[in-house]
Amino acid sequence: RSRLAAALSAWHPADSSARGVLGAWAAAWGPALGALLHQHIVPKLDHCLQHAPLELVGRENTAWLWCVEWLELLGAGTVAALAARALLPRWLAALAAWLNTNPPHATVLNSYTDFKKMFPEEVLKEPAVRDAFRKALDMMNRSADLESVEPPPPPRFTMPEPKETSRIADVIASATQAKSFSELLETRCIEKGITFVPIAGKTREGRPLYKIGELQCYVIRNVIMYSNDSGRTFSPISMDKLLSMVED
Repeated sequence: RSRLAAALSAWHPADSSARGVLGAWAAAWGPALGALLHQHIVPKLDHCLQHAPLELVGRENTAWLWCVEWLELLGAGTVAALAARALLPRWLAALAAWLNTNPPHATVLNSYTDFKKMFPEEVLKEPAVRDAFRKALDMMNRSADLESVEPPPPPRFTMPEPKETSRIADVIASATQAKSFSELLETRCIEKGITFVPIAGKTREGRPLYKIGELQCYVIRNVIMYSNDSGRTFSPISMDKLLSMVED
């Protein structure tokens, strides 16, 4: 292990061969492998992710894809922590700056969708990652009403959790917004003769799922998320585009 650790001192995340070598020893080394990964692999992934160029349109984030490749060995929690520390705050700041230039709504939605597709489902479920995407949707929603959008403050990992009463208030406020927007969507569907039916017992991100035509949809932060593959993946969409899609 000491010889391998010495060899890793010159390793770069672009080199995928180290993952195969370490993976072969996973069962034999047990917890010792985790220590080696956090000492020699995670810091280099973090460094590359922190300094990689960040483009919102038309380009994948190669450094992040290097991190995702280590998901099996590092686990979703560690990969999510890398994103929360070195990628998502930068992305949110860049998104806020971009929204202030009034870009086309469809372009923003496509950028959001493409970026989210780079995150495996198990990483998306981690609280820090889920919260970052919620903030992004919130900023996208507010940008339609405000002259400028400020990025959220960077995460403070040492701060205690908010009080339970604050969390309850946030949930109530969010649910009220979702309900009113869902009612508007239902009204528009009725006006156009489109089927709008709650799917009994099914939710997504704590929101009820609806069947609209042949699509599955839910509303979060006044943003419609839809799926055309039986609920496996969801993407944001404008109300008019959704209704047009269902009518076609």
